[in-house]
Amino acid sequence: MATKIVTKNSSTAGAAPTATDLVQGELAVNVADKRLFTEDNGGAVVELGVNPAAEIQANAGIALPDSQKATFGAGDDLQIYHSGTGSYITDSGTGALYIQGQNLLLQNNDGSKVYLSGIGDVTTLYNGTSAKLATTSTGIDVTGTASATSVTSAQHLTAGSAYSVLFGDGGERISGNNSSSLLNFFTGATERMRIDSSGNLLVGKSASSFSTDGSELRSNGAIWSTVTGQGAGSFNIKGTDGVIVDFYKDGTAVGSIGTVSNRLAIGSGDVGIFFDDLNDRWVPITQTGLADRDAAIDLGYSSSRFKDLYLSGGVRAAYIGSGSDTNTSINFPGSDVTTFNNGGSERMRIDASGNVLVGTTNTLPAIGNVEGISLSAGSFGGRFEASRDGAEAVAINRMTNDGSLMSFKKDGSTVGTIGTKAGDLTIGDADVGLRFDTGAGLIPWNMTTNAATDATMDIGAASVRFKDLYLSGGVVFGTTGGSVSSKTLDDYEEGTWTPVLEAYSGTDPSVSGSFSGWYTKIGNLVSISWNFDSIVVSGVTSDIAMISGLPFSADGEATGSFTGSGITLGRPEVSAPQKITTAGIGILSSNGSGGSWAWENVNIFNSNSAMRGFLTYKTNS
Repeated sequence: MATKIVTKNSSTAGAAPTATDLVQGELAVNVADKRLFTEDNGGAVVELGVNPAAEIQANAGIALPDSQKATFGAGDDLQIYHSGTGSYITDSGTGALYIQGQNLLLQNNDGSKVYLSGIGDVTTLYNGTSAKLATTSTGIDVTGTASATSVTSAQHLTAGSAYSVLFGDGGERISGNNSSSLLNFFTGATERMRIDSSGNLLVGKSASSFSTDGSELRSNGAIWSTVTGQGAGSFNIKGTDGVIVDFYKDGTAVGSIGTVSNRLAIGSGDVGIFFDDLNDRWVPITQTGLADRDAAIDLGYSSSRFKDLYLSGGVRAAYIGSGSDTNTSINFPGSDVTTFNNGGSERMRIDASGNVLVGTTNTLPAIGNVEGISLSAGSFGGRFEASRDGAEAVAINRMTNDGSLMSFKKDGSTVGTIGTKAGDLTIGDADVGLRFDTGAGLIPWNMTTNAATDATMDIGAASVRFKDLYLSGGVVFGTTGGSVSSKTLDDYEEGTWTPVLEAYSGTDPSVSGSFSGWYTKIGNLVSISWNFDSIVVSGVTSDIAMISGLPFSADGEATGSFTGSGITLGRPEVSAPQKITTAGIGILSSNGSGGSWAWENVNIFNSNSAMRGFLTYKTNS
């Protein structure tokens, strides 16, 4: 029986023996891969047929079944095979895969179509038999439309007069036209943006126009944005407050728009406005630091003013002044005080109590004896005072017709008025008043009818009387018909006088004692009284006795009486003091019925005589 020689073998695809598996010249077969291995004289495992010493000639060709590979390189880095569904040339080794030739063509199986050609310096891609993309010394040439999911170019793309760059298959593209110098950008087959022939970038519009909706980045650096019915621009800053938009002039910052507490602020440098919608107010700020800036920012200035200010609330200010008249203002100095100034000086104020003071800070200028006017509303509420140096303090004028100038009220009811009649002043209450008539004097006046009233008005009352009445004329009693002088009391006087005992004619006696007298003069009627005490008469006493020193000269007859002690009358039956001259009176006596009358002599006065007398006479002085 023949002996079988079986070499070492393996049925595992891809398996290869190692040096320890073989000895020199020993064979090993991979029956799965159909590969034959041996160990050379150097102890290395080699695959027989891979490194033959001379060329392998296969005049009838080499046929490899599907998935059997022709491999090249120590690690089978280059492989050529057919998998049954496709043919492959793969290279996984170090270095590049080079396919070299004078002219290279990549064609279909029958050569009727060229996919890629390399002829000289030009590489061309074909669609069917038509060249579509070819390399040039400056880039590539595309015939037809180039579609790409993205395009990155450090140089530029060139095309014909009208061209497009397509992205995907949804109509997104960039189209250009060299003749009209336009570049258009489309999404969904609709133009969204273009660069026009002037270099303006237009978004949402096809022509440059400020009245057309859309945005423009203009070639001169301007930005135009127009929207119908909604905001034309929105800017957003994330994180902390700060600047949203900066504005520059010739490279220098001139202002900004930013946020403070998530609300808008706008301004330049240290002048800014914070729109505090949380508290419904504008707040002055420094725009640089976006911080409050109190009492430092003006609204306008003297030669550049705002026009009108409309407010439904109030104004909080240190003062309100005129731009053209800088020393005229309304000031609010604090402590609930308002002052009104012109010419640089305070003219009027409303103090903390609500008093209106004109020309003074004294709430009671009249009482304080200082110039000014006060309309009090505080502790002196409702009081008016006016004080002026050297001239009238108050002037009140009624125009056209006569009537009331001022009305005085108590608890809302009229208690009196001051008025005018024919250029004269009237004052009073209802039907009791006075008219100061420049021609007729002081006249009783009815204030209600503004007319004179006769014989209806008293001066004082029975229990409420005036004290003294001083007149340079007289008092007329009764009606004024007939002789006024006969009804006129033109004088009243009281006083004292000093009686003197002397001789009617001849030598005056020597007289000592106490002498006193009193008088009352009503009109031309004088009533006198006198007292003689401790009278001592000496010397010539045989002449007629006369009492002189009358306060007024006597005119006409007189009548009176006397009594006394230490007096011896020559005719004691009837006696009375009587006028003897205009300057004196004597004692006229009679012996009774049918007797003769005679003047008593000085000798009627005995030692330590006394006399009390009374006499009434008329006077012409």
